[in-house]
Amino acid sequence: MKAIGIVAEFNPFHQGHAYLISCAKERTGADYAIVTMSGDFVQRGTPACMDKYTRTRMALSMADVVIELPCLYATASAEYFAQYAVRMLVDTGVVDCICFGTEHPDFPFETIADILMQKNEQIEESIRSAVASGLTYPAARAAALSDYCLSHKIANDFAILEALSEPNTILGIEYTIAALRHHCTVLPIARIGHSYHDNSTEGEYLSASAIRTQLLATESPEPTERKYVSETDMNALVFQALLAAQKAGYDQYLDCDKDLSNRICKLLPQYTDFVSFAHLLKSKNYTYTRICRVLLHIMLNIKNEDMHYAPYYRVLGFRMSAQELLSQIKKTSSVPLITKPASAQSLLHESAYSVFELDLYAAALYEQMACQDFAPRINEMQQSPIIIP
Repeated sequence: MKAIGIVAEFNPFHQGHAYLISCAKERTGADYAIVTMSGDFVQRGTPACMDKYTRTRMALSMADVVIELPCLYATASAEYFAQYAVRMLVDTGVVDCICFGTEHPDFPFETIADILMQKNEQIEESIRSAVASGLTYPAARAAALSDYCLSHKIANDFAILEALSEPNTILGIEYTIAALRHHCTVLPIARIGHSYHDNSTEGEYLSASAIRTQLLATESPEPTERKYVSETDMNALVFQALLAAQKAGYDQYLDCDKDLSNRICKLLPQYTDFVSFAHLLKSKNYTYTRICRVLLHIMLNIKNEDMHYAPYYRVLGFRMSAQELLSQIKKTSSVPLITKPASAQSLLHESAYSVFELDLYAAALYEQMACQDFAPRINEMQQSPIIIP
Protein backbone atom coordinates (compact mmCIF):
# COMPACT_ATOMS: atom_id res chain seq x y z
CA MET A 1 0.00 0.00 0.00
CA LYS A 2 1.58 3.27 -1.16
CA ALA A 3 0.15 6.73 -0.46
CA ILE A 4 1.28 10.20 -1.46
CA GLY A 5 0.52 13.32 0.55
CA ILE A 6 -0.72 16.64 -0.81
CA VAL A 7 -1.27 19.91 1.08
CA ALA A 8 -4.03 21.98 -0.47
CA GLU A 9 -6.65 24.66 -0.11
CA PHE A 10 -8.68 23.76 -3.23
CA ASN A 11 -10.17 27.23 -3.18
CA PRO A 12 -11.90 25.97 -5.23
CA PHE A 13 -10.87 22.59 -6.69
CA HIS A 14 -10.19 22.87 -10.42
CA GLN A 15 -8.74 21.04 -13.42
CA GLY A 16 -5.17 21.91 -12.46
CA HIS A 17 -5.66 20.24 -9.08
CA ALA A 18 -7.09 17.15 -10.75
CA TYR A 19 -4.03 17.02 -13.00
CA LEU A 20 -1.70 17.36 -9.97
CA ILE A 21 -3.27 14.39 -8.16
CA SER A 22 -3.40 12.25 -11.29
CA CYS A 23 0.20 13.06 -12.23
CA ALA A 24 1.44 12.50 -8.66
CA LYS A 25 -0.15 9.04 -8.51
CA GLU A 26 1.16 8.09 -11.94
CA ARG A 27 4.74 9.23 -11.31
CA THR A 28 5.02 7.62 -7.87
CA GLY A 29 2.95 4.51 -8.51
CA ALA A 30 0.87 5.38 -5.43
CA ASP A 31 -2.37 3.59 -4.71
CA TYR A 32 -3.84 6.50 -2.78
CA ALA A 33 -3.65 10.27 -2.49
CA ILE A 34 -4.21 11.76 0.98
CA VAL A 35 -4.97 15.48 1.09
CA THR A 36 -4.74 17.68 4.14
CA MET A 37 -6.98 20.58 3.18
CA SER A 38 -7.58 23.97 4.78
CA GLY A 39 -11.01 24.30 6.31
CA ASP A 40 -13.19 27.40 5.99
CA PHE A 41 -10.35 29.97 6.13
CA VAL A 42 -7.17 29.96 4.08
CA GLN A 43 -3.52 30.92 4.33
CA ARG A 44 -3.79 34.32 2.64
CA GLY A 45 -5.99 35.49 5.51
CA THR A 46 -9.43 35.23 3.95
CA PRO A 47 -12.43 32.91 3.98
CA ALA A 48 -12.56 30.12 1.40
CA CYS A 49 -15.03 30.88 -1.38
CA MET A 50 -16.92 27.63 -0.66
CA ASP A 51 -17.36 25.72 2.57
CA LYS A 52 -14.98 22.83 3.33
CA TYR A 53 -17.59 20.13 2.69
CA THR A 54 -18.39 21.40 -0.80
CA ARG A 55 -14.67 21.57 -1.58
CA THR A 56 -14.12 18.11 -0.11
CA ARG A 57 -16.79 16.62 -2.34
CA MET A 58 -15.11 18.21 -5.35
CA ALA A 59 -11.66 17.01 -4.27
CA LEU A 60 -12.83 13.40 -3.89
CA SER A 61 -13.34 13.24 -7.62
CA MET A 62 -9.58 12.55 -7.64
CA ALA A 63 -8.30 12.29 -4.05
CA ASP A 64 -8.96 9.26 -1.85
CA VAL A 65 -9.00 10.79 1.64
CA VAL A 66 -9.40 14.43 2.70
CA ILE A 67 -8.48 15.44 6.25
CA GLU A 68 -8.89 18.95 7.60
CA LEU A 69 -5.84 21.08 8.26
CA PRO A 70 -6.82 22.79 11.55
CA CYS A 71 -7.58 26.50 11.25
CA LEU A 72 -4.67 27.35 13.55
CA TYR A 73 -2.21 26.00 10.95
CA ALA A 74 -4.24 26.74 7.81
CA THR A 75 -4.20 30.51 8.50
CA ALA A 76 -0.57 30.71 9.65
CA SER A 77 2.50 31.99 7.80
CA ALA A 78 4.01 29.81 5.07
CA GLU A 79 6.53 28.29 7.49
CA TYR A 80 3.97 27.09 10.04
CA PHE A 81 1.39 26.23 7.37
CA ALA A 82 3.80 23.88 5.61
CA GLN A 83 5.52 22.59 8.73
CA TYR A 84 2.37 21.36 10.45
CA ALA A 85 0.56 20.23 7.29
CA VAL A 86 3.48 18.05 6.20
CA ARG A 87 3.98 16.71 9.70
CA MET A 88 0.32 15.68 9.86
CA LEU A 89 0.68 13.77 6.60
CA VAL A 90 3.89 12.05 7.68
CA ASP A 91 2.40 11.18 11.07
CA THR A 92 -0.25 9.06 9.35
CA GLY A 93 2.49 6.47 9.00
CA VAL A 94 1.55 5.74 5.39
CA VAL A 95 2.92 8.80 3.55
CA ASP A 96 6.55 8.92 2.45
CA CYS A 97 6.30 11.44 -0.41
CA ILE A 98 4.89 14.98 -0.46
CA CYS A 99 3.76 16.24 -3.88
CA PHE A 100 3.10 19.88 -4.75
CA GLY A 101 2.50 22.02 -7.80
CA THR A 102 4.96 24.65 -8.93
CA GLU A 103 5.61 26.92 -11.90
CA HIS A 104 9.28 25.92 -11.61
CA PRO A 105 9.62 22.11 -11.34
CA ASP A 106 13.38 22.35 -12.00
CA PHE A 107 13.92 24.73 -9.10
CA PRO A 108 16.54 23.31 -6.67
CA PHE A 109 14.05 22.90 -3.81
CA GLU A 110 16.13 20.42 -1.80
CA THR A 111 19.35 22.44 -2.17
CA ILE A 112 17.69 25.68 -1.04
CA ALA A 113 15.87 23.89 1.78
CA ASP A 114 19.13 22.37 3.01
CA ILE A 115 20.82 25.79 3.00
CA LEU A 116 18.00 27.31 5.06
CA MET A 117 17.95 24.39 7.49
CA GLN A 118 21.64 24.94 8.23
CA LYS A 119 20.90 28.52 9.38
CA ASN A 120 23.71 29.91 7.23
CA GLU A 121 25.07 32.98 9.03
CA GLN A 122 25.81 34.87 5.80
CA ILE A 123 22.20 34.51 4.70
CA GLU A 124 20.79 35.24 8.15
CA GLU A 125 22.81 38.45 8.41
CA SER A 126 21.79 39.50 4.92
CA ILE A 127 18.13 38.97 5.80
CA ARG A 128 18.44 40.94 9.06
CA SER A 129 20.13 43.79 7.23
CA ALA A 130 17.52 43.89 4.47
CA VAL A 131 14.61 43.82 6.95
CA ALA A 132 16.24 46.64 8.93
CA SER A 133 16.45 48.66 5.72
CA GLY A 134 12.70 48.33 5.20
CA LEU A 135 12.18 45.18 3.10
CA THR A 136 9.49 42.69 4.09
CA TYR A 137 10.81 39.36 5.36
CA PRO A 138 9.82 37.39 2.20
CA ALA A 139 11.53 39.94 -0.05
CA ALA A 140 14.59 40.03 2.20
CA ARG A 141 14.94 36.26 2.21
CA ALA A 142 14.50 36.02 -1.56
CA ALA A 143 17.22 38.64 -2.09
CA ALA A 144 19.60 36.98 0.38
CA LEU A 145 19.12 33.54 -1.18
CA SER A 146 19.59 34.95 -4.69
CA ASP A 147 22.87 36.58 -3.73
CA TYR A 148 24.07 33.42 -1.99
CA CYS A 149 23.15 31.15 -4.91
CA LEU A 150 24.88 33.40 -7.41
CA SER A 151 28.04 33.78 -5.34
CA HIS A 152 28.26 30.02 -4.73
CA LYS A 153 27.26 29.12 -8.30
CA ILE A 154 24.31 27.09 -7.03
CA ALA A 155 22.10 28.62 -9.68
CA ASN A 156 22.80 31.21 -12.34
CA ASP A 157 19.53 31.11 -14.23
CA PHE A 158 17.76 34.42 -13.66
CA ALA A 159 14.34 32.80 -14.06
CA ILE A 160 15.10 30.34 -11.28
CA LEU A 161 16.34 33.07 -8.97
CA GLU A 162 13.34 35.23 -9.78
CA ALA A 163 11.12 32.33 -8.67
CA LEU A 164 12.30 32.77 -5.09
CA SER A 165 9.78 35.56 -4.53
CA GLU A 166 6.77 33.67 -5.94
CA PRO A 167 4.15 32.28 -3.50
CA ASN A 168 4.18 28.70 -4.82
CA THR A 169 7.98 28.57 -4.72
CA ILE A 170 8.04 29.88 -1.16
CA LEU A 171 5.53 27.23 -0.11
CA GLY A 172 7.44 24.58 -2.05
CA ILE A 173 10.62 25.42 -0.14
CA GLU A 174 8.76 25.20 3.17
CA TYR A 175 7.18 21.86 2.18
CA THR A 176 10.64 20.58 1.33
CA ILE A 177 12.17 21.76 4.62
CA ALA A 178 9.37 20.04 6.55
CA ALA A 179 9.67 16.86 4.47
CA LEU A 180 13.44 16.63 4.90
CA ARG A 181 13.09 17.03 8.66
CA HIS A 182 10.81 14.00 8.66
CA HIS A 183 12.93 11.95 6.23
CA CYS A 184 10.28 12.21 3.55
CA THR A 185 10.81 12.78 -0.17
CA VAL A 186 9.23 15.55 -2.25
CA LEU A 187 7.93 15.57 -5.80
CA PRO A 188 7.47 19.01 -7.42
CA ILE A 189 5.06 18.79 -10.35
CA ALA A 190 4.78 21.45 -13.05
CA ARG A 191 1.59 23.46 -12.87
CA ILE A 192 -0.35 23.62 -16.11
CA GLY A 193 -2.46 26.45 -17.41
CA HIS A 194 -2.43 29.94 -15.94
CA SER A 195 -0.14 31.03 -13.11
CA TYR A 196 -1.28 31.43 -9.51
CA HIS A 197 -2.40 35.08 -9.75
CA ASP A 198 -3.50 35.05 -13.41
CA ASN A 199 -7.15 36.12 -13.69
CA SER A 200 -7.47 35.19 -17.35
CA THR A 201 -10.70 33.34 -18.14
CA GLU A 202 -9.38 31.85 -21.39
CA GLY A 203 -8.38 28.21 -21.73
CA GLU A 204 -9.15 24.91 -19.99
CA TYR A 205 -6.94 25.30 -16.93
CA LEU A 206 -7.96 28.48 -15.11
CA SER A 207 -6.27 29.57 -11.89
CA ALA A 208 -8.17 29.40 -8.60
CA SER A 209 -7.99 33.20 -8.48
CA ALA A 210 -9.73 33.50 -11.87
CA ILE A 211 -12.41 31.00 -10.86
CA ARG A 212 -13.08 32.86 -7.59
CA THR A 213 -13.42 36.11 -9.51
CA GLN A 214 -15.97 34.48 -11.84
CA LEU A 215 -17.94 32.92 -8.98
CA LEU A 216 -18.13 36.11 -6.97
CA ALA A 217 -19.19 38.08 -10.02
CA THR A 218 -22.23 35.87 -10.59
CA GLU A 219 -25.69 37.01 -9.63
CA SER A 220 -26.47 36.72 -5.92
CA PRO A 221 -28.23 33.48 -5.00
CA GLU A 222 -31.78 33.26 -3.72
CA PRO A 223 -32.21 33.76 0.05
CA THR A 224 -32.67 29.98 0.41
CA GLU A 225 -29.24 29.23 -1.11
CA ARG A 226 -25.76 29.31 0.38
CA LYS A 227 -23.63 32.09 -1.06
CA TYR A 228 -20.03 32.22 -2.18
CA VAL A 229 -17.97 33.90 0.51
CA SER A 230 -15.36 36.63 0.09
CA GLU A 231 -13.40 39.14 2.16
CA THR A 232 -16.31 41.59 2.07
CA ASP A 233 -18.34 39.22 4.24
CA MET A 234 -15.77 39.76 7.03
CA ASN A 235 -16.23 43.53 7.19
CA ALA A 236 -18.41 43.81 10.29
CA LEU A 237 -16.89 40.82 12.13
CA VAL A 238 -13.34 42.16 11.80
CA PHE A 239 -14.32 45.67 12.88
CA GLN A 240 -16.15 44.33 15.92
CA ALA A 241 -13.11 42.25 16.91
CA LEU A 242 -10.75 45.21 16.42
CA LEU A 243 -12.89 47.41 18.65
CA ALA A 244 -13.13 44.75 21.36
CA ALA A 245 -9.34 44.27 21.51
CA GLN A 246 -8.27 47.89 20.95
CA LYS A 247 -7.58 48.76 24.59
CA ALA A 248 -5.16 45.85 25.13
CA GLY A 249 -3.47 46.24 21.74
CA TYR A 250 -3.00 43.60 19.08
CA ASP A 251 0.57 42.33 19.45
CA GLN A 252 -0.72 39.30 21.38
CA TYR A 253 -2.31 38.00 18.17
CA LEU A 254 -0.48 35.64 15.83
CA ASP A 255 1.71 37.36 13.19
CA CYS A 256 1.27 40.79 14.79
CA ASP A 257 4.15 42.71 16.37
CA LYS A 258 4.15 45.88 18.46
CA ASP A 259 4.74 48.24 15.52
CA LEU A 260 1.86 46.79 13.50
CA SER A 261 -0.35 46.84 16.59
CA ASN A 262 0.34 50.56 17.02
CA ARG A 263 -0.36 51.14 13.35
CA ILE A 264 -3.73 49.36 13.58
CA CYS A 265 -4.68 51.42 16.65
CA LYS A 266 -3.70 54.66 14.91
CA LEU A 267 -5.62 53.94 11.71
CA LEU A 268 -8.66 52.17 13.17
CA PRO A 269 -10.84 55.34 13.00
CA GLN A 270 -10.42 55.15 9.20
CA TYR A 271 -11.80 51.58 8.98
CA THR A 272 -14.51 51.17 6.36
CA ASP A 273 -14.09 47.56 5.25
CA PHE A 274 -11.64 44.66 5.48
CA VAL A 275 -9.92 45.01 2.09
CA SER A 276 -9.43 48.79 2.12
CA PHE A 277 -8.21 48.69 5.73
CA ALA A 278 -5.65 45.98 4.89
CA HIS A 279 -4.41 48.13 2.02
CA LEU A 280 -4.27 51.15 4.33
CA LEU A 281 -2.12 49.20 6.80
CA LYS A 282 0.20 47.84 4.11
CA SER A 283 3.70 49.31 4.13
CA LYS A 284 7.22 48.44 2.99
CA ASN A 285 7.59 46.42 6.21
CA TYR A 286 4.29 44.55 6.07
CA THR A 287 2.89 42.65 3.09
CA TYR A 288 -0.80 42.81 2.27
CA THR A 289 -1.12 39.05 2.89
CA ARG A 290 0.47 39.23 6.31
CA ILE A 291 -1.88 42.05 7.31
CA CYS A 292 -4.88 40.02 6.12
CA ARG A 293 -3.69 37.12 8.27
CA VAL A 294 -3.30 39.39 11.30
CA LEU A 295 -6.81 40.81 10.88
CA LEU A 296 -8.19 37.30 10.47
CA HIS A 297 -6.35 36.12 13.60
CA ILE A 298 -7.85 39.00 15.56
CA MET A 299 -11.32 38.09 14.27
CA LEU A 300 -10.80 34.41 15.20
CA ASN A 301 -9.03 35.29 18.48
CA ILE A 302 -5.88 33.34 17.53
CA LYS A 303 -2.97 34.42 19.73
CA ASN A 304 0.76 33.77 19.69
CA GLU A 305 0.47 31.43 22.66
CA ASP A 306 -1.98 29.22 20.74
CA MET A 307 0.56 28.08 18.13
CA HIS A 308 1.61 24.55 18.99
CA TYR A 309 1.44 21.12 17.40
CA ALA A 310 -1.52 19.19 18.78
CA PRO A 311 -2.58 16.92 15.93
CA TYR A 312 -5.74 15.01 15.22
CA TYR A 313 -7.20 13.77 11.98
CA ARG A 314 -10.63 15.22 11.26
CA VAL A 315 -11.80 13.16 8.27
CA LEU A 316 -13.80 15.41 5.96
CA GLY A 317 -14.38 12.71 3.37
CA PHE A 318 -13.09 9.59 1.69
CA ARG A 319 -13.76 7.22 -1.15
CA MET A 320 -15.19 3.81 -0.28
CA SER A 321 -12.15 2.24 -1.94
CA ALA A 322 -9.91 3.97 0.65
CA GLN A 323 -11.39 2.23 3.69
CA GLU A 324 -8.34 -0.05 3.85
CA LEU A 325 -6.12 3.02 3.94
CA LEU A 326 -8.07 4.54 6.84
CA SER A 327 -7.79 1.24 8.71
CA GLN A 328 -4.04 1.29 8.16
CA ILE A 329 -3.77 4.86 9.44
CA LYS A 330 -5.58 3.83 12.62
CA LYS A 331 -2.94 1.12 13.10
CA THR A 332 0.20 3.11 12.21
CA SER A 333 -0.59 6.52 13.72
CA SER A 334 -0.91 7.50 17.35
CA VAL A 335 -2.90 10.56 16.31
CA PRO A 336 -6.68 10.33 16.99
CA LEU A 337 -8.90 9.88 13.94
CA ILE A 338 -12.14 11.86 14.22
CA THR A 339 -15.14 11.04 12.07
CA LYS A 340 -17.80 12.32 14.47
CA PRO A 341 -17.13 15.82 15.87
CA ALA A 342 -19.33 15.09 18.88
CA SER A 343 -16.81 12.46 20.00
CA ALA A 344 -13.79 14.78 19.75
CA GLN A 345 -13.72 15.84 23.39
CA SER A 346 -13.50 12.25 24.59
CA LEU A 347 -10.76 11.39 22.05
CA LEU A 348 -8.48 14.42 22.38
CA HIS A 349 -6.31 15.64 25.22
CA GLU A 350 -6.85 19.21 26.41
CA SER A 351 -4.22 20.80 24.17
CA ALA A 352 -5.54 19.18 21.00
CA TYR A 353 -9.16 19.86 21.91
CA SER A 354 -8.40 23.58 22.21
CA VAL A 355 -7.24 23.47 18.58
CA PHE A 356 -10.41 21.60 17.62
CA GLU A 357 -12.57 24.14 19.45
CA LEU A 358 -11.00 26.87 17.34
CA ASP A 359 -12.12 24.94 14.23
CA LEU A 360 -15.67 24.88 15.61
CA TYR A 361 -15.54 28.63 16.30
CA ALA A 362 -14.18 29.39 12.83
CA ALA A 363 -16.82 27.18 11.22
CA ALA A 364 -19.59 28.98 13.13
CA LEU A 365 -18.40 32.38 11.91
CA TYR A 366 -18.06 31.06 8.37
CA GLU A 367 -21.63 29.76 8.48
CA GLN A 368 -22.80 33.22 9.48
CA MET A 369 -21.13 34.62 6.37
CA ALA A 370 -22.22 31.82 4.03
CA CYS A 371 -25.93 31.85 4.81
CA GLN A 372 -28.66 34.19 3.76
CA ASP A 373 -31.69 34.68 6.02
CA PHE A 374 -33.20 31.30 5.17
CA ALA A 375 -30.22 29.44 3.74
CA PRO A 376 -29.44 25.96 5.12
CA ARG A 377 -26.73 25.97 7.77
CA ILE A 378 -24.21 23.21 8.38
CA ASN A 379 -24.31 21.87 11.92
CA GLU A 380 -20.62 21.22 12.49
CA MET A 381 -21.16 18.92 15.47
CA GLN A 382 -23.47 16.64 13.48
CA GLN A 383 -21.52 16.58 10.21
CA SER A 384 -20.26 13.15 9.16
CA PRO A 385 -17.51 12.56 6.58
CA ILE A 386 -18.50 12.70 2.92
CA ILE A 387 -18.25 9.21 1.43
CA ILE A 388 -17.86 8.76 -2.31
CA PRO A 389 -18.51 5.33 -3.89
